[in-house]
Amino acid sequence: MASEGHARSGRTKPSTFVLGALTLAAFVAVIAAFVFTTWSERLAGERPCAELPDRHEAEEIMRKHPSLKFHIERVNAGPDDVVLSSARCRGKAELVITHASRSDRDEIEDLLEQGSGAEEKEGKNDDDDETYYGIPVTFSKR
Repeated sequence: MASEGHARSGRTKPSTFVLGALTLAAFVAVIAAFVFTTWSERLAGERPCAELPDRHEAEEIMRKHPSLKFHIERVNAGPDDVVLSSARCRGKAELVITHASRSDRDEIEDLLEQGSGAEEKEGKNDDDDETYYGIPVTFSKR
């Protein structure tokens, strides 16, 4: 009987404390991983995967607007310099444009601004990232 009274005195078992601590630690780890992933992408200048269009949607946009791609390729001298990539985010896509010089990049940015015109302004985000009719563009220097 003495042990029953002791158990009812409000003390918690050490295993309950450990279980609670482990649950809290797991929760904090999940939140930290999410925040780290989101901010590391932002700091690296990349959009989070959740903000990228689906690969099929991006391919359809590229099919509907081939002339802008053609003009960008003329600045860069080749179709291998304008590529839809899903390497960073499975099932999503971004347009990777490789350029040789800063003047080439400036010319491509002008083309994107002119070519994506009205559609881009509607879907433009606050940090003025370049898009190709809504597909985020990542620049890569040769």
